[in-house]
Amino acid sequence: MIDMQIGTKLVLEPKGNAARDNRGTITGTITKIGRDYFYVSIFGDENAPDNWPLKFNKTTLRYHNPQDGNSSYQIYESMDDYEKHLELVKMVTALRQYFMDFSTQHDYGTIKKVYETMVAGGAITE
Repeated sequence: MIDMQIGTKLVLEPKGNAARDNRGTITGTITKIGRDYFYVSIFGDENAPDNWPLKFNKTTLRYHNPQDGNSSYQIYESMDDYEKHLELVKMVTALRQYFMDFSTQHDYGTIKKVYETMVAGGAITE
């Protein structure tokens, strides 16, 4: 959960139209907190789209811009959180690829270990 205080620094990953220029991550600071929304301003970041505050819903953390329905930003509390997200995406993609091409080439022991680990972790139930 994001520390919702004025002055909190965040890392933003542009998505959709906002990511067209492939600028990478943007650093911003919470500058205003309202009843339903909070605002993130970007100062001096060369990757920033403009120097205007970005509006986010406090509950969903979704970017709010009724004039551009395809732009978005994913919020991370730190660069470490962003890098963990990238690693998670990489691992999930590899697992999906492995299991999508299911055939007899998969080792029973390996599949059994993955299954037991997921059951033990509560990811699936028997």
